[in-house]
Amino acid sequence: MTAFGFAPIGTTDGADYHGKMRDVILDDGANAFVGDMLILGGTALAADTVPRLTPAASAAAGNTLKGALVSIYPDFTDEGSLVTNYHVSGADGVGKVCWGEDVIFAAREDALVGPIDGTVIGGSVDLITGTGSVITGISGMALDSSSAALDKVQALNLLQLDLQQGNVFEATVGGTGAIFNVSINPVA
Repeated sequence: MTAFGFAPIGTTDGADYHGKMRDVILDDGANAFVGDMLILGGTALAADTVPRLTPAASAAAGNTLKGALVSIYPDFTDEGSLVTNYHVSGADGVGKVCWGEDVIFAAREDALVGPIDGTVIGGSVDLITGTGSVITGISGMALDSSSAALDKVQALNLLQLDLQQGNVFEATVGGTGAIFNVSINPVA
C-alpha cells in the first residue's frame, strides 16, 4: 500500500473546493506532510491571526478533523526552507488547508486487517497515521479499513469507491488497497 494522505477532489454541493482553502499555523510539535488531516492543536498565542493546527494522531473523541494540508509555505530562513517539502517540527510554520466537512477527499485504505467492501459504503471510517516521506513530503495517512462500519460514528463519511480507472475493491488482506472518496463527519 502506498498511502498519499487525503487529496481534495471536490465538494458535496458541486462547488469548487479551491474556495475552501485557508491559511493556518502549523504547530511546532510535529512534522506535517501534504495530505495530512489536521486538528486544532498546540498552544494558541495572542498573536495568532489564523487557526493553529497539528496533524491528527487519530480521530479519537475530541479530535475533530478540520481539513487536509495541501501546501506549505517556505519560511525563507535559508535555502533549505525552499526545498523542504514538509513542515519540520521544532518551529511554527504556515500552510494551506482545504477546510470543511463539505469537501470530498480521495484516500487509500490500508487493507491491513481486511479490505473495505461495498456493504459499508454510506457508513463511516477512521484514519490511520503513517510516516510521511521526508523526500517527497507526502503524507503516510490512510483509511483504517478495520474501522469501516455502516454507522456514522467514525471521523470520516465513506462516500464511494473512487471512480478512477482501474480502482476496484481490494480482495486481498495486505494488498495495495482501494481508493475511496470520504468527507469529514461533523458529528464524530
